[in-house]
This record gives sequence, C-alpha cells and structure tokens, in this order.
Amino acid sequence: MCSRLNRVGFDGIAIKPKERSLTSIEPSQIDRLVFDFEGMEHLPTPMTIQQLAEETEVILTAPVRHDGFDPLGDDDWFTRFEPFAKFAIVAGNRAYLDTVASKRAIAPRIGAARTRFPDAWIGTEGIERLALATGATQYELLSGGSEQVINGLRAAGFEGTIAIYAPTMITEDRTAALNQLAGYLKRRKPVARVIEAQAGNVEETGEVLDRVLDQYALVGPPATIEQRIVELKTAGADLLIAYPVGG
Repeated sequence: MCSRLNRVGFDGIAIKPKERSLTSIEPSQIDRLVFDFEGMEHLPTPMTIQQLAEETEVILTAPVRHDGFDPLGDDDWFTRFEPFAKFAIVAGNRAYLDTVASKRAIAPRIGAARTRFPDAWIGTEGIERLALATGATQYELLSGGSEQVINGLRAAGFEGTIAIYAPTMITEDRTAALNQLAGYLKRRKPVARVIEAQAGNVEETGEVLDRVLDQYALVGPPATIEQRIVELKTAGADLLIAYPVGG
C-alpha cells in the first residue's frame, strides 16, 4: 500500500487505527504518517508513536476540547506525545465529546495550542476562519472546490503551508469505490443536504454519490490520481495526504 501511494506522488498517509492495523503499513516508506483516530479508545500509545517516529514523521490529531488535549485545562496527552509527534489541531467532532467538552470555547484553545506548538497543523473543517487567522499549516479536506479555495488563499497572500486530506482508492472499479466511500461521502455536509432533499430515494442517492465521488475523493488508476495531485499542487497545495480506502 505505502509504495503504491508514494509512487503516485503523495506526501503522507493518514491512518484510522479504528479501521486499519498498524501492521499493514511500512513507516520507513512514508514521509509522514498522520493519525486520524475517532474516539479516545483508538488513541495510539505514546510507545507506539515513539517507535514510529524513529522511522517517519508522525502527526497526531489533537481535539483541543477533549480532556487530555485541552491546552487550557487537562493537557496530559499533549505532554505524553509532545516528545515524539507533531500535532494536527482540530476542534473535535461532537460525536466523540461529552457534554462538558462540547461546550468549551474553540478559539482560545486553538490559539493556545498554536502558541505552544508553532509547527502544528490546523484542521480547518468548520473552523476555516480561525485556522486561517493562525497562519499555521491549513489541513483541509479535499472537495470539489479545493483548487478554487487554494487559488484564492494564494491570491490573497497566504504563504503558509496547505495540506490536503484526500480519501484515496487506486482502482478502476468505480462501483467498488462507491461502495467503500458511500459512508464518507454521505457525511460531507453539502452531499448530506442534497441527499436529504431526495427524501430517501435510493436511485437518486446513488446518482448523487456517483456525481460527487471525484470531488471528495481521489479514485482511479495510478495515472488518474497522479494527474489530480499535479493539478492540486499546481493550484498551490503543498502536501497531499492520502487516506487509503479499502485493500
């Protein structure tokens, strides 16, 4: 998996420990390994991160409203991982936050984390203005408007790093790709709104997913994906991070 993704031009790989065993990756073949855990029960141990950091750069998602990653409160996990990893600072999905954490103010925590970790990335989904204000690496989800957004940032004078997170499936089987990525596509807010308007019509939902697949994911043979990476980098993206789907 790692070598195939490297060959088409990716600058790193995002791993969800909930979905993929670490034994399936070869860290020495990866420039950057981004941990995108969903729920604290899937958080890697500091020892695991330390071992991986001996072979590649490790970037750990840090939801700043969650206990353990709160730079204005309980920062125990920051302290444990700081010697080995960089951080991708995110607000944190409400699905993984308790009632107290979900009510914590985001802006001051983003600011405090950025001050403490000046090389941190900022995950922008839902907090685009806050992320941009920090001047940090903008860690954005691939979308149909990515190139326009990147062009706009560069035209406005943003000189910081832009990293794009892209669900990726190297395959010529579009049906298989749609099956694998349907859940992810349905969670993207613009797609969810369109599907909701279809009132549960299965056929129309399938047409919507087919139409947006190439906007929110990189799917196809290696040459197709390599071309999309070139287009995104030409627009001004610095780093392309693949989230490998399937296989």
